[in-house]
Amino acid sequence: MPKDADDLAAYTDLPAPQSHRLIDFEEASVQPGGSSSAQWVLQVRGTAPYPGMHITPEPVVYLQRPAFWRIEVVGRLLEPVPPRPTPYLVQLDLPGPMGTRGIEVAGAGRVAQIVLMEDPEEERPAGPVLLRGLVKDAGGWPLGKVPVVGRSPGREADIDAIVTTDTEGRYTMQLPGPGRYLISTEAAGFADALAEIEVRGALPGRQDFYLTPLPALQDSILEEHPVRETVPGPGPAGDDAEVVEPDGDAEVVEEDSSPAPKRARKAGGTAEPAPRPRARRRNTS
Repeated sequence: MPKDADDLAAYTDLPAPQSHRLIDFEEASVQPGGSSSAQWVLQVRGTAPYPGMHITPEPVVYLQRPAFWRIEVVGRLLEPVPPRPTPYLVQLDLPGPMGTRGIEVAGAGRVAQIVLMEDPEEERPAGPVLLRGLVKDAGGWPLGKVPVVGRSPGREADIDAIVTTDTEGRYTMQLPGPGRYLISTEAAGFADALAEIEVRGALPGRQDFYLTPLPALQDSILEEHPVRETVPGPGPAGDDAEVVEPDGDAEVVEEDSSPAPKRARKAGGTAEPAPRPRARRRNTS
């Protein structure tokens, strides 16, 4: 962001480009992002006047942080083609609410404001409120078809709302009204998760979960597929080998019980002993 008005004036005095144009849009919405670099994701849908038009949401530069940060829907025609209406869908990762209250999306003929931060001076509305979030494992992979349950503290036996995550691990829950809630989720093979949050009502609340695998699940995998470690026996090559298993029970596996081949007998019937390997002198020069 520019430090003073002179910095911004130097930018605004530059000539406007001819390669870009504001493009109208039909719908603009914000979805939970799920990471520090993308707390929110802006999605813009509309119809471009030309096929193959390059369309991007572009934030405006400000000297001071505004209430609603303006994001323009900009189109660029890469090559001359006959006009033909073509649907488009573009998105932009938002690291935060941008403005003090949110963002406004500006196209060729309309502007839409999206509130992402509550105004503390506004009166909280009564009636149902929304809660959104993500359910992922500890590695960040989304968990789909996982139930998320909302209850009021002190009335844990009563369920206020229950929903199921989609394939991307996202959920949206409607709660009876503003207040504190116990939000829980569970998935097979993972530890249950519980969070107590406050949903104020002017904006959708948010609660993400990152589930931890159960140790019992890892133990069961080891029981079904034990790790075998072969330890050489005390004798020379060809002796029995000992197999050590994780449970401590040793199992002796005979690799080859047939005797070693004997050398040709000398006259007189005695077997000639096998020659011992000669020691080799290592050249240290």
